[in-house]
Amino acid sequence: MGFKEIHRSISTVAIDPETELLFTGDYSGFVFCLDAKTGKKLWEHDMQAHIWGSPMVVDGKVYIGDEDGDVVGSPSVARRRSSMK
Repeated sequence: MGFKEIHRSISTVAIDPETELLFTGDYSGFVFCLDAKTGKKLWEHDMQAHIWGSPMVVDGKVYIGDEDGDVVGSPSVARRRSSMK
C-alpha cells in the first residue's frame, strides 16, 4: 500500500528532518505534503502549471518551482496556515 495520487513525476522528494514531512510534486502541477512515517497525505496545492523540478526544504520552508517560472514557498508544517505564496 502506498500513496497513489501522483499521476506522473520526474522529481525526487524532499524531507524535512525536523517535522518528518515529505514533499513531492507531480508533473501535472500538484505539490503534496505527506507524513514521512505513515504516508498519509496532509495537504496538496495546485501550482496550475507543470512541475519539472524537485522541491527543497530550507530553514523550515518548502520551495518548488513550475514551468511558468513561478517559485512558491510555504512553511514546512503539517497544515498550511495560508495559501502558498
